Amino acid sequence: MYLINELEIVKISDQESIIVNLINGNADLVNCEIVNKIQQKDIENIDNQTKYQLIERKYAFENEEKYFKFIKSFNNKLIDESNKEEPNFIYIPTFECNLNCYYCFEKAYKKNSDSFLNLNNNIEELFKVIDSIISKLEQNYQCVFDRKNIPMLLTGGEPLLCENQGIIEKIFKNCNIREFPVSIVTNGTTIDSYLETFRKYSIENIQITLDGGKTIHDDIRITHEGLGTYDVIVKNLQSIKEYIKNISVRINITEKNIKSIKELGDIIKKNSDVEFYVYIMQQEGCYDFENVIDELEALKYLYELKSQDDTLENLYIAYHGCKIVDGILGKKNFSPKIKMCSAMRNQYIIDNNGGVYKCWWGMGNKDYLVGKIKDQNVEIDDKLVSYYHDRTIFNLEKCRNCKYRYLCGGGCSGRLTRENLKKGEVVCPDFSGILNFVLPKEIQKLRNGKGVYENEN
Repeated sequence: MYLINELEIVKISDQESIIVNLINGNADLVNCEIVNKIQQKDIENIDNQTKYQLIERKYAFENEEKYFKFIKSFNNKLIDESNKEEPNFIYIPTFECNLNCYYCFEKAYKKNSDSFLNLNNNIEELFKVIDSIISKLEQNYQCVFDRKNIPMLLTGGEPLLCENQGIIEKIFKNCNIREFPVSIVTNGTTIDSYLETFRKYSIENIQITLDGGKTIHDDIRITHEGLGTYDVIVKNLQSIKEYIKNISVRINITEKNIKSIKELGDIIKKNSDVEFYVYIMQQEGCYDFENVIDELEALKYLYELKSQDDTLENLYIAYHGCKIVDGILGKKNFSPKIKMCSAMRNQYIIDNNGGVYKCWWGMGNKDYLVGKIKDQNVEIDDKLVSYYHDRTIFNLEKCRNCKYRYLCGGGCSGRLTRENLKKGEVVCPDFSGILNFVLPKEIQKLRNGKGVYENEN
């Protein structure tokens, strides 16, 4: 028998551990005797029934040749799915913002001010360009994309500035005509002025931000006059529910505000129809890493906090590896990936000046441009796009044989310079530390005396 390398063995107690298949997301509780034999690669001396289960669940194969045959087929399937994935588009109607948050990543560089074409004056031209990108991708992949699966997201700056209402309405109208689902990332302070517009058009979802309790939020997310925004955002959160069903509240966590999360408990509990989630910041824009907290240390604090306060029960924690944990717990299906994110697939970000980018972290930064819209045409540099599109776990030397490759997808490119991106450098999360901390906590919460957790991959 051939035991796969893509295994994580997590100790639950002195008597048992959970083995995790890092390829397909399967997980099973096993006793210490089986664990010892797996760790010692002494699987030939495991009883036949357990051997059968190990093979059935893809922890082991009859021989090495069958393993490599499986991996080849598995990879080909993922490549095909990735290549034919529907594109997604992000539009930045403005880089201006009515807030002055200290960590804003757009402050880290001078925003692109070259105006190839003022798209806000010609929204129809923007959508002609989007249509042409979609058509080119359909020709390349010999397929037809379902427009209902091609999302358009608006961000900024602050997209919902009051003076942008006419522009935003034109965007909504064009998206609804094409049946593109529309999402918005907003600071939430001007939502009340857009309620009538939301009533007229179909909006898929909206994300706003609360960075902790009132005191710390009003220290972080302030207006240019230094005024806090907590009360107006909480008020607008209620008013938006009538018009948009899918609402999420993101909480950006650093050393500066992590201890204030407990102050949001009552709001989270009262708004059970809203998804509140924590994002552990990896970088703070122009502040770089000044207040960044270690991801594992943040998880330990947040899990302890949630265990002591049931008002935080519905607070979701986003972290590296959370998707395979969700799959193990039966919350969502785990989807192995060969690319980290949409930037490596068919995502295109367009700003109001006609600049085209692939990655969120590069929006407005000249160094991250991959194209431009000029003279009513889009000019995309295929070579620059290839640094993202060709960034897969197969092309990155550090990733090819890493056992966590299907969780990671090659890592985030956002924190890499273009030169490092070209070199194929990788930023690696601590998957082992995270899984070995989180899984015992989650398994104990769900413990029912048996405990075999499966997914269908």
